Amino acid sequence: VKEQRFLIYPKNVESIPMYAEIYIKRALVFCSSPAVVAQGRLEDVQVSDHEGVAYGFFDYSRIGWLAVVCWFSLLLRGASNLFKSVENPRLARTLFCFLSFEFILHLFYGDSPFLYCAHYATGLVIVASFSLEGRHSRVFQVIALVFCICALWSNLETFHDSIDMFIEANKD
Repeated sequence: VKEQRFLIYPKNVESIPMYAEIYIKRALVFCSSPAVVAQGRLEDVQVSDHEGVAYGFFDYSRIGWLAVVCWFSLLLRGASNLFKSVENPRLARTLFCFLSFEFILHLFYGDSPFLYCAHYATGLVIVASFSLEGRHSRVFQVIALVFCICALWSNLETFHDSIDMFIEANKD
């Protein structure tokens, strides 16, 4: 069995943009994957003869894209409110340290955080929840409601599509 390389780096100066793109994609997937799962495709799993589902980079339906946009707006507004908050400096630092550690792990683990994003999803939800305070809290409550509906729809759609892929692949 070929072992996966977790930390990848450019061998020369010309390949730096390609590797920068890889790590930028990993950073974006770190934030989006706990909330909305991208559409999958079947791939051979290296450990066994079975096929597994690999999830694409930002391969979403229209509803999935709406969920992702809502999620990122909740995260950005929540992070802004959290770091502006005078009452919660320890919470902000703790969440920042925890999520930074998980982010660094994600950069090493690779492109598909589906199995381990449960470790840090609650931290992102806590950050996003801070978007529901402040001046425009009603707007962000509506955004959160739209996110919940769209993420549920998109994730169920991805789940059913993955099941259909397995059924089609194993019809023999």
